[in-house]
This record gives sequence, structure tokens and C-alpha cells, in this order.
Amino acid sequence: MRANVSMAARLTGLFVFLSVVLLGAVLVAFYWRVEHHLHEEHERLLAEVANTLASVPVEQLRNRVGLERASLPKGKPALFAPNRYGFRLQAKTGKVLVETPGMNELPATVWPQLPAAGPGGHNTHPQAIAPDRFVVVAWRPYAMTGDAEGLLLVALDVSEDVDLLRDIRNSSLVMVVLAVGSATLLGLLGARKGMAPLRQLTAEVQHVSASDLQVRVADHHYPQELRSLVQAFNGLMERLEKAFGDLASYSANLAHELRTPLAVLRGEMEVALLGNRTEAEYRAVLESALDELDRLARLVEKLLFLCRADRGEMALQKRWLALEGEAKAVLEFYRPLAEAQDVSLVLEGEGQAFVDRGLFRQALANLVANALQHVSAGGTVRVRVSQEEGRSVVTVADDGCGIDPEIMPFLFQRFPPIPRRKGSGLGLAIVRSIVELHGGGVTIANANPRGTEVRLWFPIGGADIKQV
Repeated sequence: MRANVSMAARLTGLFVFLSVVLLGAVLVAFYWRVEHHLHEEHERLLAEVANTLASVPVEQLRNRVGLERASLPKGKPALFAPNRYGFRLQAKTGKVLVETPGMNELPATVWPQLPAAGPGGHNTHPQAIAPDRFVVVAWRPYAMTGDAEGLLLVALDVSEDVDLLRDIRNSSLVMVVLAVGSATLLGLLGARKGMAPLRQLTAEVQHVSASDLQVRVADHHYPQELRSLVQAFNGLMERLEKAFGDLASYSANLAHELRTPLAVLRGEMEVALLGNRTEAEYRAVLESALDELDRLARLVEKLLFLCRADRGEMALQKRWLALEGEAKAVLEFYRPLAEAQDVSLVLEGEGQAFVDRGLFRQALANLVANALQHVSAGGTVRVRVSQEEGRSVVTVADDGCGIDPEIMPFLFQRFPPIPRRKGSGLGLAIVRSIVELHGGGVTIANANPRGTEVRLWFPIGGADIKQV
């Protein structure tokens, strides 16, 4: 499901999440700081009031309480009025000696299990004494006349502070809700504006068609994040343009290669049908037609081979082979033709490789046949086998006229756009496909001082060479 979520929604969600987290962190820190400050203030006030009252004689405490009672409105007693605190002084026996108005209304649960006398203490956690009233408490030992001891209990009204903290929490919740809404709206607007270059790029790409592959997208007016995508798209278009161009050229050359033998066949058949022919003449026509059909069959086989090689459908029967032995078999096959042309065939060196025997012989045979076509009488075709730098190398060299450097880059193409004496123009393309199927490579260059040299190499890959 996540793959179907738009980038704008993802960016908006991320923006909202980060905004809420940041705002929440600020609000939590603010709330904690206020709460901590109030806690310290309550502790300070309790200590100050308790210590002050603990040093006041009992009679003065009674007089003070009397004045506070007298100042209260009749019939309307107020808790801890007119101060924010109240106190109670009780004897060791628990008898209340003096207390401010409202202290008797405090539930016993606000006080811990107090001894009649002992060390002082406090509880600054607000405790509810009514739905909207909260107190914090403290206690101190109180020295009375003689050796008698009492206990002073102090309660501080913190209802306003508790209300303040509650208001902060409620306001923070409202702020978070508003922040989510605002961040969502701003995030959508920002994401939409940020995605505008991508929409522009999409609109430009949509104008590309198979008949207009030379279109390129200028990357200078796009953000840095999209430039790599634009450059990759332009690279793809260049490869597609080249591939379509190669396909068009390939189709034209293939049509030409097929048209020639078909035209010959049609012409010969038409001539044979113009009049009565002897049996020998009909035989000659049929033999010529058979030659053209053989040529077509070989062409189709080569095309099928290249197609299967491109699609990785070739099942290689690899084995360790002595390459000099395979090369010798190929040279022996072409030796009668070479002797007829007064050309010498020479084999040098030795080496081993893990290759498919049939494909290796086919590649080498194509090179030897090609060399025989371009070497003059009295010349030499030399096959050299060697092992160098972790790979097996087979070199086929002749002392012919060499190759024009301008056409050399096209030699391994299918139906290369170069003049040729005969053949389909697929031989070197097949050689390259065979070598690449084995993970190797092929190069071609003019030999020194004359002729052509083709090098095939096959990786050994660190495998143990077998005795063959």
C-alpha cells in the first residue's frame, strides 16, 4: 500500500510529524519548567512559613488566629483566609491547641502518618481537598513551655497553581490540534509547489514519441535533485535513438540480403519458364536455385544464432580443451582451400580454456575463412595460442592488405556499412557473440608491418587448469 501513496502525501505526512514532534517537545519542556518552578516555590513557601511559625510563642499564635477569625465575614468562613496558608498546633497527645479557620475541614488523608513529635517534613504533591481546591503540606516539631513538645502542621493552598497547570495542558492540546491542521495545509501547499518541477518534467517527457527520439530535456532549469534523473533520461534517449537507428539499419540490410537471393531465384525461374528447356538447362536452374536457398538458409541460421545469443538462450557445453588441438582441426578443414589459393596455414603455441567446443571452432573458423578471403597468393594465415594474465588468448593474423582504420569500429556490427566481397556480413558479429557468451572479448587491429590481427581472449578466472 505504501508504494501507492503519493510523494506529496508522504512529504506532507513527514512535515506534519516533524512539526508535531517539535511543537510537542517545546510544550512539554515549557510545562515541565513551569511545574518544576511551582514545585520549588511551594517548597520554599512551606519551609518559610513553617520555620517562622515554629519560632512564634503559643500565645502569639492564638492572638493571630483570633485576629484572622475576627476579620472573616460573618456566616461565610473561608479556607485559609485572608492568607494562602493555614496551620494547626497540636500537643503530643493530639489535642489541638490552636488552628486557623478551615484547618478542621482538611481530610486526614492529606497528612502522612505523623508522630506526635519528631523531625520535620513536607509533601509538595498537590492533594485535592475539594473538587477545585488543592493543598501542599509541611510539619515541624514545636517547642512548648518547659520540656513539652508539640507538632506544627502547615497547609498551603495551591489551587490557583493547579488551575494554571491545567490551563497550560488544555492550551497545549489546542495548540497541537491547530498545529496539525496548519502543518497539513502548509505541507500540502509546500509539497505541491515543490513537486512542480517534477510535473513539468513529466509534461516534457510525454511529448516524446518513437518518431521523435532526438528530443532531449534541458537540465539547467531543474533543481539539483532532478538533474541526475534528467541526465539519466537523456542518456536513455540517446541509447534508444541509437538502438532504433541500428534496428532500422539492420532491417534495411536484412531486407537487402534477403532480396538479392530471392531476386536471383525469381529471375532464374522466369527465364526457365519462357520456353522449352533441355533437362540439363532445367538441372542448371535448379542447382542455381538450390545454391541461393542454401545461402538463405545459412543467413537465417546466423540470424537465429545471434537472436538466441542476445536473449541468453544458448546452452553452453563447456569443458577444458587444449586450444591448439581445436585450432589444428579447424586449420586442417581449411587447408585444401588454402593450398588452392597458395596460402600457408601456421599454428603456434598452446593453451587451455573452459569453452564450448562447437562454438569455439565456429568462431575460429569464421576468422580463418575471413582471413583467407583477404590474403593474397603466397601469403600466410597464422593462428597463435597463448596464456597471459590469467586468460587464454587466440590470435588469428594474416599478411594481407589490412583494414581501413575508418571502418574498423563497424566491423563487429551486424551488416556493417562497409564494402565486402561476399558473405552476409554477420561473421565477425557472430564471433563477438560467441566470445562474450564465454565472458571474454575480441579486438581487431592492423598488424605490423602489414595485414590484420584478431585477438580472442577467454577468462580462466583462477580455476585449476585440467590436463586434457
